[in-house]
Amino acid sequence: MTFSKRYLILPLILLFAFYGCKEEKKDKVKCKLEVSTKKVKQGDTIQFELTCNPSVANAEPNYFFDGEELSEQSLYIDGLRVGKYRLLAEMTIGDSILCESYKTIEVVSEIQPEAWKYDVISEFPHQTSAYTQGLTWSENTLYEGTGRYENSILAAVNIQTGEYFNRLPLDDSYFGEGITIMNDKIYQLTWQAQKCFIYDLNSFERIGEFEFNSREGWGLTNDGTNLIMSDGSHNLTVIDPVTFKEVDKFEVYNGSKRLIAINELEFAQGLIFANIYQKDDIAVIDPLSGKVIAMIDCKGLLDPRSIKGQIDVLNGIAYNSISGHFYLTGKWWPKLFEVSIDQSSPTP
Repeated sequence: MTFSKRYLILPLILLFAFYGCKEEKKDKVKCKLEVSTKKVKQGDTIQFELTCNPSVANAEPNYFFDGEELSEQSLYIDGLRVGKYRLLAEMTIGDSILCESYKTIEVVSEIQPEAWKYDVISEFPHQTSAYTQGLTWSENTLYEGTGRYENSILAAVNIQTGEYFNRLPLDDSYFGEGITIMNDKIYQLTWQAQKCFIYDLNSFERIGEFEFNSREGWGLTNDGTNLIMSDGSHNLTVIDPVTFKEVDKFEVYNGSKRLIAINELEFAQGLIFANIYQKDDIAVIDPLSGKVIAMIDCKGLLDPRSIKGQIDVLNGIAYNSISGHFYLTGKWWPKLFEVSIDQSSPTP
């Protein structure tokens, strides 16, 4: 008898517990954040409202955009970098938060990028063995970093002949990527090892290295203060060259769309010039806003009649601040081109 009662009472207890949980769940306050739009550009205004179910007397909504509290139920978009932001809403009574809800707001570019043109000034020979990943110019010397496992090097180039007068192979386990020079140091990214090597500019002696957080390293440049790297996505990461900490990261938009596959970089005239992987275009990026302000179509730069062997994509941008000219090449290209770029009417 005792055995039977025990097993009769147990289901009743579970049944009451089940309905008790259902009742508690039914009475839980739920929030819903409604927004007028989730994709905006400069000059737009977002309207938003938070409601809760069931309604609660004396409850007040609070709104936060990118961590900053808002005083109104609308937001005028002005002066923001392009990219994704978080609009958070909380329903509160006093100091207690009843519920919260959020939306992702995407700020896109209102600019229609201009089509800038280039003119070829000179042509120089280029090593067809060079799978060019990085190119930079310093004190009348061209420096090049190449990729591919067991073939990656760092080199100083005789621009007239294309020959290397200083050449440093990377360990076979590293795939070299973008390079840049700052404060008499050469920085060279690796592809998937998450390392950046640092060399003395004059001796090519490796004097340091650091690890970066991005899964892959692609292009590298600097603005005179910090390093700027790409990782094949639409993001550019800014790194302190002393502490090697990430100090900023921003997204890049070409009009209303994110610009993906950003590759080799060159900082010039306050702008970032970027190769786009697998394309003949160079994107001109405003680093303050993340907007593409111009595109340079380099299709036809390399004459097909000059191609005798295998070539790959356009990749490699170096800037000579004295002449104001750029040097462009590609992976396994037989030529390096000195070009001027017409910036007749850039749109900031």
